[in-house]
Amino acid sequence: MRVTRRVWVVFLVFALLAAGVAGYSYWRPRKPAIPVISTERMDPEVAAAIGRAQAELEAHPDSAAAWGLLGKVLFGNDLYAESVGVFAEAERLDPTDARWPYFRGLALILKMPDEGIAALKRASALQRRTPALRLRLAEEYLKMDRLDEAESLFGELLDENPGNPRVLLGHGLVLSRRGRWQEALAPLRAAADDPTAQRAARTALVDVQLHLGDTAAAESEGKLAAAAPEDRLWLDPYLTEAREHRTGLQPRIEGALQRLSAGRSDEALALASDLLRDHPDSVKAHLTMAKVLIRTGDFTAAERELGEAIRRNPGLIEGHILLGGTRLQNKDYEGAARCYQRAIDLQPSHGVAYYNLGDCRLKQGDKAGAITAFRNALRCRPDLSVAQVELGGLLVGTGELEEAIAHLQDAVRLDSNNERAQKLLQQALEKKK
Repeated sequence: MRVTRRVWVVFLVFALLAAGVAGYSYWRPRKPAIPVISTERMDPEVAAAIGRAQAELEAHPDSAAAWGLLGKVLFGNDLYAESVGVFAEAERLDPTDARWPYFRGLALILKMPDEGIAALKRASALQRRTPALRLRLAEEYLKMDRLDEAESLFGELLDENPGNPRVLLGHGLVLSRRGRWQEALAPLRAAADDPTAQRAARTALVDVQLHLGDTAAAESEGKLAAAAPEDRLWLDPYLTEAREHRTGLQPRIEGALQRLSAGRSDEALALASDLLRDHPDSVKAHLTMAKVLIRTGDFTAAERELGEAIRRNPGLIEGHILLGGTRLQNKDYEGAARCYQRAIDLQPSHGVAYYNLGDCRLKQGDKAGAITAFRNALRCRPDLSVAQVELGGLLVGTGELEEAIAHLQDAVRLDSNNERAQKLLQQALEKKK
C-alpha cells in the first residue's frame, strides 16, 4: 500500500510539473514573427533599406524602436499597406509614443477610414502640445465631411493659434461647407496671405464670393488663384522623420524636378546626371534627364534621351508628347506630328496631343487638318482655351461664323485676359452683321 501511495505521489508531482510547463508555454507572451516583405521587383536601394531594418528588428524583436524603424522605411517608400501591422506592433510595445498610431492612421485612412481616424485620435491625445497631429485629424474629419468634429477641433486650434494659416484655412472651409458664406470670408482672406495656403484659400474664396453674389470679387480671386504658385507644404515633423528614410529612384527624381521648378537648372542637371549614371536602364531616369535638358534649351540632347526612354517603353505617352515638343522646337513639324499621333493612338482621349497635332498641321499650312485636330482636342477637353482660340480663328477665316463665335466666346469665358480671343471675337461679330 505504501509503494502504491509513493507511486501516486510521484505521479502527481510529475503531472503538476507537466501542467505548469504546458501552462507557461501556452500563456507566456509570444514574440511576433518578423514580417517578410517581398522585395523581388523593388528598387534595389529600397530593398536594401528594408533589409537593413529587418536585420535590426531580428536583433531586437522586443524593441518598439526597431519595429518603428521598419515601419518608417516602409511608410517613407509608399509601402503603406505593408507598414500597418508593423506600426501596430510598435504601438503595442510602446503605447506612449504618438508616432506609431499617427503613421498607422495615415496608412489606413484611405482604405479603412474609421480605423485610420481612431489611430489618429490616439496619436493626437498622446501629444496635445503638438498641433500638427490635431490639425491632421481635423483635416481628415473635413475630408470625410464630418463637419461637427472638424469644426470643434478647428475651433479649439484657432483659440490656441489664432494666426496659424493652416488652421484659418480649415476653419474657413468648414464655414463654407456649412453655407455660412459671410463668416467664411475673414479666415479665408487671412489664410490667403500665407504661401502655405494662398492658392487653396483663394480657390475657396471664389466659391464663397459667387454664393454671396459678388461675381467681380469671385473673378478677381480666380485670377489670383491661377497666378499663385503651388502652396508650400505644411511643416509636419513626423512626416519629415519618415521622409528621411525615403530612398531609391523616385525621391531622387523628385529632387531633380523640384530644383528644376525652382529655377536651379544647374543643380537639377547634376542630379539628373547622377541619377542616369546609377540607373542607366531606367525609363524614368532618361525621361527626367530629358525634362532637364528641355528646360536648359538643349533640345537635341533631350531628343536623344527621349528616344532612349521610348525605345525602352514604346507605350510611354509622356515621352511621345515631349519628343513632339523637341521636334517642334527644331521645326521638324512632320516628325512632331508623328509623335503626337502616336500619343493619340495610345490614348485617344488626349486633348493636349490633339491640340499639338493641330498646331503642327497649322505650321505645315494644312488648315483643314488643323481644324479637325482642334475639334478633336475640344471634344476631349472643352476647357482647353487655346484650342478654342485657334479653332475660332480658323473658322472666322473659312466663314463659319456661328461656330467661330461660339468657340471664341468660350475662350473669353475661360480666359478673360486673352486679347487675341477678344479681338477675333469682335471680328467674327462684325462679319456676321
